[in-house]
Amino acid sequence: MTEMAKLVWRKLRWRDARAFGRRYELLDKGTVAATLRFTGWFHLTAVAESSDGSWTFKRKGVLRDRIEISDTAGGKGLGVFRSRLLGGGGTLELPDGHRYIAATNFWHSRYEVTTETGQELIRYTGIWRFFRMAATVEILPGAKDLAELPWLVPLTWCVIIMRHRDAAMAAAT
Repeated sequence: MTEMAKLVWRKLRWRDARAFGRRYELLDKGTVAATLRFTGWFHLTAVAESSDGSWTFKRKGVLRDRIEISDTAGGKGLGVFRSRLLGGGGTLELPDGHRYIAATNFWHSRYEVTTETGQELIRYTGIWRFFRMAATVEILPGAKDLAELPWLVPLTWCVIIMRHRDAAMAAAT
């Protein structure tokens, strides 16, 4: 696996690596750069792994409106992603007070992560939601030196998948 900071400006691809959306791979020209695996029946917890480390994303809250991020090795809390209940997106809050904003377009075919000042860091396009989830992702130069980058890319994909599942469950009921 390649370090996330070395993947800036490359066209990467998240793909569903197994049936039923339990495991995803981030591919760089066919080579696996990171994985995201959902655990448990209701997919409320996911584990991301790359050459940079391993992280756990645990969905919590009455409306499951937040995701707590922790380092798998030490269990250290790294931040909390708070979803907007309407319109997709949300805010990632770090322990030091920094925030990142996640937003999507009307059709949910584009998703991006920016700084509070609007500098684009990560861009998802071509999000495919039918039989198997997939998307193209670009890590933009402003994200290269972020300490959070190794887990921010899989966290964003995790949020996209969870939002899709929420919409599918709402439509089914």
